Amino acid sequence: MNKTNNILKIMIGIFIVFSMISCHSKYLNLEIKTDGTIAWNKDSTVFVFVAKKRLYKMPKGITKFPDGGKSKTEYMDFSIYKFDTITKKLTHLTCLNNFYNALSYRWFDISQVQLYLNDTALYFKMPEASDYDLKNLKERAPQILENISKTYKINLKTLKKDTVDTRTYNNLFNKKQKHFNSALANHYLDNFNCIDWGIDIKKIYPQSKKTYINYIVKKQGNTEFRNCILNQIIKKFTDKDRKMIIDRMNKYKQLLYDEYNNYDEKKDPYRKSMAKNKYNDYIIYIKKIYNKLY
Repeated sequence: MNKTNNILKIMIGIFIVFSMISCHSKYLNLEIKTDGTIAWNKDSTVFVFVAKKRLYKMPKGITKFPDGGKSKTEYMDFSIYKFDTITKKLTHLTCLNNFYNALSYRWFDISQVQLYLNDTALYFKMPEASDYDLKNLKERAPQILENISKTYKINLKTLKKDTVDTRTYNNLFNKKQKHFNSALANHYLDNFNCIDWGIDIKKIYPQSKKTYINYIVKKQGNTEFRNCILNQIIKKFTDKDRKMIIDRMNKYKQLLYDEYNNYDEKKDPYRKSMAKNKYNDYIIYIKKIYNKLY
């Protein structure tokens, strides 16, 4: 009996291991978060902000329980950007990944970075490290711990970065700054694509031509990541390749229609309704892709 129980435990263990190996979707999603602290210049023509860019995979199977599961991050970037409302130009000012990679940042949010902007320079300061990070950084990364406490200045023309003293910090950050609705800032940034944000799909996620096409045909990943593929990769395809994509999408549409027809309205009305909605959504999706391809 003990031998049987041991074999059963081993089999359960093997099942759990294999379940965990494939616990996330193979398709990527894109998130660009910009709703953090925003600082404006005096005449409200330029603002600076922190952006978090992330490529991630959604949980699936056993890892979705009991709370929906956690996504798996494949690429992360924290950076400060400047946007000019007159020229509509987005400029990368500095990367914050050295801080992000050194800290646990389980508590970190982009709204915690302090920003102050005038017509010539940006001043910024990272949030204080947690007790957990203080203990670890003292031993393994004392330089990062020292840098976190500094206030930085970036010249807007040269993009040269320096540090400033405590007095300058107090004079700047003790002033009452203009409040700005992040929704309006996001409105300015809505039209930017992956290239504008410095996300190079082929560098970050090198895949075969077939894989990129499958994202579009099978509507995998989220809309934001599919738009990256359309803008950076499929945009360079030949007319023959584009026609092939539309042909494959029409075949996939037929598969969805057949799936819908296979369900019995009386025996399984819920699944039939879901299949119908999926089919109708895909028809709308094809039209959108067609307009982007031609």
